[in-house]
Amino acid sequence: MIALVIISLPVDRKAIPPIGLLYVGNSLKMHGYDVQIFHLIPDEITKYAKKIVKKNPIFVGFSVVTGNQVKFSLQLSREIKKISDVPIVWGGPHPSIFPIYCLKEKSIDIVIRGEGEESSAELANALKEKKDLKEIKGIGYKRGEKIILTEERELIRDLDAYKADWNLIKIKDYLQPQTLWDCKKVLVYVSSRGCPHNCAFCYNLILNKRVWRCHSKEFVISDIERLKAEHDVDGVLFYDDNFFVNRKRVFEIINKIKLPWGAELRLDYVNEKLGEKLKETDVKCLLFGTESGSDRCLKLMNKGVTVKDTIRSAKILKTIPDFHPKHSFILGIPTETWEETQMTIDLIVELHEIDDRSLFTVGPFLPYLKTPLYDLAVKNGFKPPMDNWEKMDRWTGELELSWLDWADRRTFLLIRNYSKYLHLTADYNIPLISRIAHYRLSKKNFFFPIEHEIMEWIFRNVIEKTGGFFGRLIKSR
Repeated sequence: MIALVIISLPVDRKAIPPIGLLYVGNSLKMHGYDVQIFHLIPDEITKYAKKIVKKNPIFVGFSVVTGNQVKFSLQLSREIKKISDVPIVWGGPHPSIFPIYCLKEKSIDIVIRGEGEESSAELANALKEKKDLKEIKGIGYKRGEKIILTEERELIRDLDAYKADWNLIKIKDYLQPQTLWDCKKVLVYVSSRGCPHNCAFCYNLILNKRVWRCHSKEFVISDIERLKAEHDVDGVLFYDDNFFVNRKRVFEIINKIKLPWGAELRLDYVNEKLGEKLKETDVKCLLFGTESGSDRCLKLMNKGVTVKDTIRSAKILKTIPDFHPKHSFILGIPTETWEETQMTIDLIVELHEIDDRSLFTVGPFLPYLKTPLYDLAVKNGFKPPMDNWEKMDRWTGELELSWLDWADRRTFLLIRNYSKYLHLTADYNIPLISRIAHYRLSKKNFFFPIEHEIMEWIFRNVIEKTGGFFGRLIKSR
């Protein structure tokens, strides 16, 4: 038996299924192993340490993203090691980017770097047969005090050879209602991996090396049609890194499954022709990596777009009925000035004026190792948190922006929250809050603690408790 673990905050646990582990679990099952997935919350760590050990697994594999998951995964790894010598294996973005740091932790025995389908199966065979690990590509392990990283594993080219095994979880727990879509069972689905673009802050440069691969349209259509029939799925959110690389494939899939849908879309892909094709579908939301209102910052990020492109795209898409554009912004990239941050605020306000159905997510820049902007952040004063990687979380706001002399975390938090409140007019008929947020952002004056606390209470207790499913999804962006 092999135990696969992912730990999420309570508000996030059912928002996104553990898709990566569904693929790894499928691979392990194809090689004859019994697999159990444990999707836990922090309060369950102590209880499940004992439950997992009692199952006598060949290894316990963790899926870990940089941020809070590091803290929680360490807690469970250490709890397990207190009562068992079962091998602890970490995989996912964090150990792929920081393998040596992870292996310096006593409770972590092995890391899987990059995609885990093939490495996990070979690792399970080696551990079961007590063979040397040196021939397994794409892992790291310890031999005494020495840390060994094996040869990198090639990316999987034929994604159809693997699939997400939805039988490993209770899928009904993850089919969430989406109020804005008028749907009751929205499925989060991944149809491709990677992105060919070169954004200077993105972990994809490391994990997928700018290589885009996809399931065939036949695979995707068949899989979704089956899930529709078996579980009454009535909407699909494509959680791909870049769903629109092959536009022909996109519309062949969408036109066949005939469901309300959403995905992520690059602004430079938007033109009048695409806008017309989108109108012919039941598209409900598209998430854009808009990032900044400064052309200099956009160029520094290698985004390949300008502010003018953003405005043009917003005007094209505002004609789509029953549709919500969602713009994601990054504040505080290395060398960004306060004036440039204000340009981003101005763009948020302008986008809201163009289309008041727009939603906004704003987070601080996070320096990921081996990305182009990492070195620039270090040059300007960033020091990796080492034993506190949980601070590198987009939503906790705990990372000190040490690479900028003027940056203030509290200010960034207020900008983020007031931006979040802008859509309340269109979606939840709370125009007063939306107007206040619009005014504060347009005047760059948001230091009203009591006002902010009241608005945040309304958002959490009225919005998130009634229609916050997609709100939780875009928080992970």
